[in-house]
Amino acid sequence: MWQKILKYFAYFILVLSFLIFAAFLGLKQILDTKAVKDSVSNNVRKFVSLDINYSQIGSFVFPFPGIQIQNLEISDQGEPLASVESIRLQLDFFALIQQEFKIGAVSVDKGKIQLTRDKNGKFPILGKLQNKNKEKKEPAKDDPESILSLTPSRIQITDLEFILNDVPTGSKQTILIRDLSVDTDDGDRTVDLSLKSEINQTDFVLESKTYLTENEWTYESLRTDTEIHWNDAELSQFPELLSVFPDADFSESKLNLGLELKKENSDQIRLNLSRLSLEGIKRKTTFVGDLFLSMESDFSKENRKIRVSSFFMDLGKFAHLGMEGNILLHEKERKLDLSVNSDFFDLKKVLFFKDSFSGFQPNKFDVMGEKEPLTVLKKEDPIPLFANVKFDLKNLNVSGHLITNLIGNLEYNPSQMILHPTEVSLYGGQIRTEGNVSFTSSKPTLQLKGKVSRVSLEPAISRMTDDKYIKGRLNSDFTVKCKLGDSGTIRNSLDVKTKFYITQGKLLGYANFIKPVATIGQVLNFNLTSKESTSFESITGGLDLHKQKATLTDFSMKGEGLSATGGGVYQTNGKIDMKFTVSLPGAVGKAVKLPILYRGIMGRNVAYIDPVWMASVYAGTVLLAGPVGTLVGGMVGSAASDNVEKVVGSVKDSVNSFRAFFTGKDEKSKK
Repeated sequence: MWQKILKYFAYFILVLSFLIFAAFLGLKQILDTKAVKDSVSNNVRKFVSLDINYSQIGSFVFPFPGIQIQNLEISDQGEPLASVESIRLQLDFFALIQQEFKIGAVSVDKGKIQLTRDKNGKFPILGKLQNKNKEKKEPAKDDPESILSLTPSRIQITDLEFILNDVPTGSKQTILIRDLSVDTDDGDRTVDLSLKSEINQTDFVLESKTYLTENEWTYESLRTDTEIHWNDAELSQFPELLSVFPDADFSESKLNLGLELKKENSDQIRLNLSRLSLEGIKRKTTFVGDLFLSMESDFSKENRKIRVSSFFMDLGKFAHLGMEGNILLHEKERKLDLSVNSDFFDLKKVLFFKDSFSGFQPNKFDVMGEKEPLTVLKKEDPIPLFANVKFDLKNLNVSGHLITNLIGNLEYNPSQMILHPTEVSLYGGQIRTEGNVSFTSSKPTLQLKGKVSRVSLEPAISRMTDDKYIKGRLNSDFTVKCKLGDSGTIRNSLDVKTKFYITQGKLLGYANFIKPVATIGQVLNFNLTSKESTSFESITGGLDLHKQKATLTDFSMKGEGLSATGGGVYQTNGKIDMKFTVSLPGAVGKAVKLPILYRGIMGRNVAYIDPVWMASVYAGTVLLAGPVGTLVGGMVGSAASDNVEKVVGSVKDSVNSFRAFFTGKDEKSKK
């Protein structure tokens, strides 16, 4: 019995196969008729106002029936626009059985398509790619299954070249599709795409597997796994795109890109920027640097949260920066919680690089040449921002000042910015500071307080000026207050108070107020070890800066073999008015106090001994001619120096007259 069943089944299959074969042969005969071929050509012309020619339209039946067009050429008034060696349109056999006409697959092999953008920025060809059939049709459904049902289930393109001639910029772009395959399924709502191509002779690869879990265009329904790779793209070949950055020069720049986008559930999508590099960037012919970026992040729509697992930026020898954290995009507020670290960071160079892109002008990029009318946006209240940034920066270069370590925490809210205790390591010492910036007034107000420990002064000063003033280790307590704004606002409101203690150093150059002592050292029986510098064990004092005037108070120096006290004022216009009193060693030093003055313009008028005091000492030395005279003269001079407004010339004239009386020689006669 089973043998008969199998026998009848085999006969059935054989008959069915014969009928299908006969149907295919009959279908081929139908497809090969001139009427069908003319119908294909006429239907194409319904959609384009162009000249269409081909060498042959044939048919095929295996594996499924379809039409093949050989050597298709499209031109516009004799100007070639496109040429394709072979196009295969495969019909959906199962749709034919149901008396429906549907293209199941399209295959395009070897061709060239040319597009031109005219001087007005428009593509004339687009105006001719339109349906001239004026019959009204019912609006089509736009759900995913309906849209996908209208598309071929497979599209295969090989060796198809697109050439874009851009008249406004005089550039020429080429896109060569080496291999493109697109597979769709309206039942599963899937789209699988694989593209291997060359853009201006640089490799561009796109791989994507995408589907929708529901028959709706929603974020929750979307699932995708997409990768993009673009290697060694020469940016100079895209002048229209790069015109949005007028301050940057990309003439010798190359782009490398590696990007992965993955969504596996209804809520979270992941973005992995494995590689983004911009090499050879310039700003107005000045080389800026090579930029390398990588990032791993994800976005949760339900939590409205962006999580940055890792962010890395390498700007050559200028910056090596890492970051991680969270960004909350709530409807009524924004919150940032970030941790930033670096191995080295040159602030000036990074800002210079940033400024290359700061003049962003998106309106310059207009592919279609159609200007959008200006839209006046409704002014809305800004969404408040709250931020908390922890930082651990190493080898930070700020305007030439090398900060070995910068560790701290910065908190921001709409009313103020708080700098929590922060530690700065520089010039062999440390600065610990904290403070805030208040935004409650029309101009933000800065307040800082802190402590300086063992910071080396010589390298710090050398970064600001070539002049040498002082060596030593600075220890200090300080407070800073000022209003933020332009430079004038800061200068006029800057208020600094500090108590300092400097150890184991030297006074150098203009700041060496002991230097004038050397000019009378022999008279006072005191010799400096060096006229160019004065060593000291310690210096203490206070320095207050208020309304562009610096006041030195409670100055006290313990030097090698001498000591000094003093104070005075320096104003930002360069005027200086300071007085120091130097005490010398030994018996003479107990009585003799040398008054040293700085008066005039800083850097121009050097320190000098009080001339009233000098006249008194000079008189004592001449009259008594010995140590006792020096001692008496010093005592008188120390008292007289407190009244420097007295006329110095009269004292000198009196001394000269007295001396001439005994010697018969006038000091004025010595020339």
